[in-house]
Amino acid sequence: MKNIAQLTVIATSLGLLIGCGGGGQTSVEATGINAISALQVGAVSAQISPTRLAQVTTLVGGAVSENPNPIGLATDNSGNLYVAQWRDDQPDADNHVVSNYYDTIRRIDTNNQETAFTAGFSAPVGLALDKNSNLYVASTDDTVVYKIPLSTKIKSPFVDIPNATPNAIYFDGKTGALYVADFFGSLYIISGGVTQTITFPSDSRPQGIALDSHGNILVTDYNLNKIWKITKSGSNFLVTSLSISLNGQANLNQPFGIITDKNDNILVADQGNHVIRKITPTGNISTLAGVIGAPGTSDGDGSSARFNLPSGLAIDSFGYLYVSDYGSHKVRKVLVSAPLN
Repeated sequence: MKNIAQLTVIATSLGLLIGCGGGGQTSVEATGINAISALQVGAVSAQISPTRLAQVTTLVGGAVSENPNPIGLATDNSGNLYVAQWRDDQPDADNHVVSNYYDTIRRIDTNNQETAFTAGFSAPVGLALDKNSNLYVASTDDTVVYKIPLSTKIKSPFVDIPNATPNAIYFDGKTGALYVADFFGSLYIISGGVTQTITFPSDSRPQGIALDSHGNILVTDYNLNKIWKITKSGSNFLVTSLSISLNGQANLNQPFGIITDKNDNILVADQGNHVIRKITPTGNISTLAGVIGAPGTSDGDGSSARFNLPSGLAIDSFGYLYVSDYGSHKVRKVLVSAPLN
C-alpha cells in the first residue's frame, strides 16, 4: 500500500513560539486547526452546466506506470499543468518498508498530453510558479529549493535551508515572497534576501500553504488535523488555529493541499478522509466532492465521485480546480457552476 508520511499523533493544546527574523518571540496558544496549501494556476478550459456542482473527471493517469504517485501541482500562464511525483513505499521480502523515490516533474499540456518536463530531484513535493514563469521545486530529501525557468528547463539552487525538509511552497505574486514549509515544524518566509522563521509545535507537520485576500497565511497541519492562520503583527506573527464549525461534519483528517478561491473560501485536500472539503470565511465546513471514509477512483458529480488520498490542489485561470489523487495515480479536474478564481 502506498502511503504519504503516515504519522500518528495525539493532538494536544500547545503553546506556540513564533520567531520573526531578528525580532522578538510571542507566545500564543494553539487550539484547533487544519491545513491549507495554494498554488495559483492557469490551465485547461471546460464547460459545466450551472446545475451540476463539483463534477469530477480524470485528466490523466490511472495506473502506476502512467502517473506514479502525483503530489504537488502548479500551472503556468499558457495553461500547462505541472505535477511532482513523489515516492512509493513498498514492503520488501522481510516486510520492511522500502521507499523508492521518484525524481521527475511532469507536464500536462492543454491537449492533456503528459510528458516528462525535468528530472534530477530527490522526492519532489512542493511546486510553485512566479509571474516571470519560473518554477520552484521543494524536495523532501533535499534542503534546497530549486528555481527552473520554463523556457530553459535548467535548474539552479534558489535557497538552501540547512537541516530543513522542505515539502510545500507558495509564491506570493504581489510581494514576491516565497513561503516554504518544513515538514518537521517550521515555515520560512523568504523575501528580499531575508528569511523569517515561524516555528510550530514539535509534533506539528505543516503540509500546505495558502494566502487569503487579506494576506493571512494558511498552513495545513497533517499531524494535528488543523489549519494554522498566521497574521503579521508589526515585526512579529500572530499564530492561531482556524476556527471551524463542524455542524455534524467530520473533522479534518490528515489535511494536505490547500487553496483559496476568489471569495476566500478555503478548499482542502482532506487526504485521510479521501474528500475535498470547503470552508467558508465564517468557518462552516462541507464536503465538495467525494464521500468521507470511502476511497475510490470513480468520476462523477459531488458524492458520486471518489478520491484515494487526494494531495495537491491548484486553480487555473478559468476557475477550475485540479487535484493530484495520489492513491489512484490520477490527476483529477473538478468543475463547479461558478469559477473559483
